[in-house]
Amino acid sequence: MHVADLTDILKYDCLFLAPHLDDVALSCPARVLEENATGKKVLIATLFSHPGATDAGRFKTADYVNRREEDRKAAEALKADTLHTSMLDAPFRWDQYQKFTGLMFKRDANHAQTMMQAAEYIAKLIERAKPDVMFVPLGVGWHIDHRLTREAAMVGVSNYKWRTLENKNEALTPELRAHAANTTPRLVFYEDRPYAFVQESVRLRLAELGYSADSHDLPLLESDEFRKTFIDSFMAAPYVKASLQPDENEFCLRHLNSHLTRGSVQQASQAAADVRIYDRITLAAVRRAVSEYRSQLGFLYGDIDAWQRATLEYSRRIGFENDYIERYWLLP
Repeated sequence: MHVADLTDILKYDCLFLAPHLDDVALSCPARVLEENATGKKVLIATLFSHPGATDAGRFKTADYVNRREEDRKAAEALKADTLHTSMLDAPFRWDQYQKFTGLMFKRDANHAQTMMQAAEYIAKLIERAKPDVMFVPLGVGWHIDHRLTREAAMVGVSNYKWRTLENKNEALTPELRAHAANTTPRLVFYEDRPYAFVQESVRLRLAELGYSADSHDLPLLESDEFRKTFIDSFMAAPYVKASLQPDENEFCLRHLNSHLTRGSVQQASQAAADVRIYDRITLAAVRRAVSEYRSQLGFLYGDIDAWQRATLEYSRRIGFENDYIERYWLLP
């Protein structure tokens, strides 16, 4: 079912936040199916789901009617409800976001305003849906809207919590603060795909946030081998080769090296990985959902078979021989 407006939202057990109209189905579809199988009611809320009034470079306004329909069909295959917030996709907010390097490495002057708008929407969404758990993109890959979604989720949860406290009209005792903390959704971070398929990208993202994926992280982040592995894999990714223009190469490489330096933290809390292993039946259901995104698959992967090969290769790379896995992160 598609929910037309925030005011129509009722109680949901699980809330999945998506930056764009394909991100949940590409990144964590099996978890949606898993939650549904246990009787949970699931909502997928997409923040940046709409275009502007006119085309933005290669991003065409007319395409978004079809993209929203693709998203509804994929969600139907996953047995989840959908909500599209009508906030503008990045290329329609600033002309620099129409280029790959702008989308990945720059921020427009209204970034903070956009984040606060999204955070307020998320706070209202939590207030209405009252989810027990909220799945949020980790922000792997630097896409501005993925980073914005994570930032807005953190601020939105905080806004909701303190608004709940203020509405009590009572002194903020430790007991009241603890109660407010218990009424906010538990946050689980999913790996953004296909960005997470770039080798070492998840490890780097966690380091940027001040976390380590394991006890061996810090020396790796400062090694030449790590840098080469990451940059080579990044530049070879299908979505990069399809978007990066030749005149952007130097700028891109300079910023990749800059981000690698910032990722080298000296002290870091260890993040907890939660690997979910799924069988071939689930993989077949996931494949059906992903196949609905016909407008995006060619650009991101090539085709649905290339998507499946990429997911299998990723599973093998992180040490699993299973047909399909998804990895989530709990941040202390």
